[in-house]
Amino acid sequence: MKKSFFKALVLLTCLFTSFACASGVTSSSLIQNSIQDSSSSLSSEETWRSSSEVSSEKTSSAQEESSFMSTSSSLNIQSSSSISSLPISSSPLEENYVPLPSDYFPSYEGEEAGKKNSKISLNKVPAEDLLFKDYEVYVDGVKADVYKVMTNNTYTFSPSDYQRDDAGVLIMRMDGKADFTIRCPFALNGQAVLRPLGHGVGVKVDTSLQLVSFTLYSNGEYVLEINGNVKNALHIFIDDFSADYQGMATQTNTLYFGPGLHTSANDKNISANNEITLSSGQTAVVDYGAVIRARFVSSNTTGVKIIGGGVIDGSVFERNATKGTRLIPLELNFCSSFTIQGLSFLDPAGWCLNLYYLNTGTIDNVKIISSRANGDGVSLQSCQNIEVKNCFVRTFDDSIVVKNYPRYGNYAQEGTTQHLNIHDCLIWTDLAQSMEIGYETIGEIMDDISFKDITVLHAFHHAPISIHDANNAKVTNVKFIDITLEDASMGQGDGNGLFIGLYCQFSSTWSTNWKTTTLGSVEGVQIANVLVKPTSKRMNIIVRGSLDTRDQTKHYVKNVTLSDITLGDKKIDSLYKYIDSSTYVSGCYFTNTSSVSTGAKVSESQTKEQADTNYSSYAALQVI
Repeated sequence: MKKSFFKALVLLTCLFTSFACASGVTSSSLIQNSIQDSSSSLSSEETWRSSSEVSSEKTSSAQEESSFMSTSSSLNIQSSSSISSLPISSSPLEENYVPLPSDYFPSYEGEEAGKKNSKISLNKVPAEDLLFKDYEVYVDGVKADVYKVMTNNTYTFSPSDYQRDDAGVLIMRMDGKADFTIRCPFALNGQAVLRPLGHGVGVKVDTSLQLVSFTLYSNGEYVLEINGNVKNALHIFIDDFSADYQGMATQTNTLYFGPGLHTSANDKNISANNEITLSSGQTAVVDYGAVIRARFVSSNTTGVKIIGGGVIDGSVFERNATKGTRLIPLELNFCSSFTIQGLSFLDPAGWCLNLYYLNTGTIDNVKIISSRANGDGVSLQSCQNIEVKNCFVRTFDDSIVVKNYPRYGNYAQEGTTQHLNIHDCLIWTDLAQSMEIGYETIGEIMDDISFKDITVLHAFHHAPISIHDANNAKVTNVKFIDITLEDASMGQGDGNGLFIGLYCQFSSTWSTNWKTTTLGSVEGVQIANVLVKPTSKRMNIIVRGSLDTRDQTKHYVKNVTLSDITLGDKKIDSLYKYIDSSTYVSGCYFTNTSSVSTGAKVSESQTKEQADTNYSSYAALQVI
């Protein structure tokens, strides 16, 4: 394709976006009022959380857990992140950019014998208020629309009055490889990092032209941090072309949402109280380029699918934990055989995936970025036989959390959680825990819960690996295996700074919220092949049972094995002095092997070598 065609395409994109914004954006104030007016329709976990959501576990757990929190370290290794401010404005002027030479971008039109051309598809952002403008992003020389999402870098719980920063989200599809250039309206200090680090992607910084550039060869999720800073990051979500969502538009029992902005004002499938309700066997398809400002709800159904490559945007809905206003973007209750796949949930007005009493289902390739009160990512409550895989979860509360609740309306029927397989995910935790079981553990069975091949890009607050059994559950057979912690910055804000926390103890905040139970136990926890990148933080580990003073009963944490945990370049063992396992613990063992700690496997659709062998330096690019 010729450059002139590309430029025309980009111009048409801008015109289309301006038209869409002028004709379709719903008033934020009207949406906030509709949430409050429809509060009587809230069900299951929404009702559960409303009575106590203001008193966050972020503050209370820090007080309850330990004073064993010094930030000094005997490892003498360097911190891997910075949280200083980026020197940019929300709407940079063109004069702040350095002009590029007219021939800066090469031509991507051509052919190379014996190789395929790459195929790339970019999306138009259909609302002006969703456009990220802090810097420009080019893919194979074409300026791409980037979604704006708010992130919360305070690392301190607040029910409202949020202090947040703009960040970018680029959603695209790729077959082959693509060159990325980020044009910045601010000075560069030569630092830029692309996560996850396991991909080993080289990033170039041109300080004279104020450019950051790199090439990606694999589908997946990436985060670019510029000037050694986590604020104003660029999140890049790349899918393949395997799904033909447009081809599903006319299928029976399917709700199709095509490119553009969808609200209760312009889409008949969205009710006046901003809900899309699905019945058994229905499929909701949110195609690439579509943005939905509403929430999905389904109860007592089987075979529901919510899939696509589009965006569920909660930015226009009010989230105030004091007032109780919120809009949870996806809620499934008492459902079976469900699928949630491919969607990006940006700025949910509360917690995000609310999954309650589900049996058999898959959550695949879902992306979540939250930044407001109680912004849990994937919340599995009394669920069985669930697989969570290939997800990107950045949250302002627990990223992936497992709980046991009693049945709403009949507290005598307690929850059961078992056979949960969570793997191949990227996590970024701005508040609370990354991989959490608890605090609510009402129901004796919580068994066979596995976290595997998880890369935690950043953990800023509480323990990335944690169990809090605060009710009567017998938590058994839990695995945290093949885990990488790229940035161990726990303890920021009001965080407690723990690395691993395994508890069975009463919580004054959470143990009596829904019903009062005795305490249970924790038994059979395996933590193995964990790689923590160099950090100056002391990596505290607490394993602790308790004496329940309510009835003078003892409740133990038993049979915990810690295998091949490497901090920086040092594998810890039984001589590790920053572990506290002395209180009501029966069996906490280091069982190291001779193997090198590798941490999480980073999935790749192809390697750089494979891409260079099979694909030319040319590409066909479309904008939809």
